[in-house]
Amino acid sequence: MMATRFIRGVLLVATGLGVAGCDRLCELGIDTGSCAPCEAASIPEAWKQAHLEPLLPGDDAVVCEASFDDKGSGTLNYWAPGSVHDANMAAVSAAQDSGWDRLEDNWYGTSGDFDTPKWSTLGLKRGDALRIDVHAEKPGARVVMKVAGFPEPPELRGDATVFTYKGASFAMQDGQLAVLPGVTGGVVQSFEDGFLFGHAHKAYKRYEPDGSITDLGEFPHEGSGSLADYGPGPDGGPWLVFRPGSEQKVVFGSLVDGAWSSESFTDFDPPLPTSNLDVARTDSGRVWMTIYDALYVKDGDTWTGVKLPQKTSAIYGFIAQGESVLYPTNKGVVRASFEGGEFKWETAVKMSNPKLRDAGALGVVARNDRKSVLIGPDEATPLELPGAKEGPSIATSDAGVIAVATTSPSTVLVRGVDGTITRYPADGALPDTVSRMEIDPNGRVWALMKASNPVVAVEGRVEVISGLVADGAQPYRISFMGNGAEPRLEMPAEQGDG
Repeated sequence: MMATRFIRGVLLVATGLGVAGCDRLCELGIDTGSCAPCEAASIPEAWKQAHLEPLLPGDDAVVCEASFDDKGSGTLNYWAPGSVHDANMAAVSAAQDSGWDRLEDNWYGTSGDFDTPKWSTLGLKRGDALRIDVHAEKPGARVVMKVAGFPEPPELRGDATVFTYKGASFAMQDGQLAVLPGVTGGVVQSFEDGFLFGHAHKAYKRYEPDGSITDLGEFPHEGSGSLADYGPGPDGGPWLVFRPGSEQKVVFGSLVDGAWSSESFTDFDPPLPTSNLDVARTDSGRVWMTIYDALYVKDGDTWTGVKLPQKTSAIYGFIAQGESVLYPTNKGVVRASFEGGEFKWETAVKMSNPKLRDAGALGVVARNDRKSVLIGPDEATPLELPGAKEGPSIATSDAGVIAVATTSPSTVLVRGVDGTITRYPADGALPDTVSRMEIDPNGRVWALMKASNPVVAVEGRVEVISGLVADGAQPYRISFMGNGAEPRLEMPAEQGDG
């Protein structure tokens, strides 16, 4: 009885102690009915990053658990006095006020008990994800936050190679591989201090040297259709074509210093067919355009068009060479020129259903299922390279290097500027089938494989870029900054048992 009266007396005194007094009694192990259900845990330094620190609770809360891993994911579990509603509003408001966008929840705009469990999902534009769960835990509420972080974009300066797969891009530089968060469309145009990449249907972003990403304005046109990249335009920026099929209108646009300039054209003669469109630009700046069985040229400010006797295979190449253009038909490659206000044609090479690739000053490569031919300004020369029947991919460079892939066995054949052909590997076969190839300014051939790590053909040997491809990866594009990265990886040192 004496013990009971003593505890009652202590509790009566505690009612006049305030929160600090209650906290002291909780520390002594005496439950006053307002004690937190856990002991305070330390908070990792990673939770004090600019986008996370505003999520930390106030002094009246007790952090029960806090963790953070090296992949940017963490958990914050704390108890707060008050109702579920109050704790939920405080946590979600703090997140929204610091830049997190609320995506989904089970509580906004619904009726029900304020103390029923609440959850919300939020995200940052760069890709971080946050989940907040709140439930009652008398005499207060328990809040559990789980964040899945997005890696910080790495700095890229100088020579780098970018590997783009469906949903993910990676950069290789100075012997290291890094994820490029948010880079989904591959490099469109590279500079000494960053690169542009496709972001959405009508938008680009710029990757800055320090890893920051700048949004560029959308292409200023509404309607159906799609954007296609045709390399540097008359103003030096990415040059785009937007053709709304329902409006029979073509819009050319050029991105210069982060802003779009564009012009629209209608009332073509002959009328614009509804089909695939391709564009080329000659050395003097003339713009050529082919659609199905029509050919157009813009000389100065005037467009002139003509019907073709045979439709072009626009998706298989439309390439400027000097002041003329080359385009494929089902019977060969045709050269078109425009002189004195009139079109002129000649057959550059006879071959069935060719595909064209630009090899810079060396000429244009035409390839079908049987052979490869080099088309120069004055003549066409057969190449000692197999046709497309032997492999799915071909790559060319402005310096005149040509590479083709074969499938049985899987190899890469590289024709150097001097005409020498080198087989990679010299004996045997590659570990997988080549999906996509590109040649960097130093003449090294980089290949994305269908289901394994990329390889580089260089100086008679094959280098494998290991540790990159996961199950289900879908190869898309290889791009370069500067001269491309050196094809080597510096693997971390093995940790000893001691």
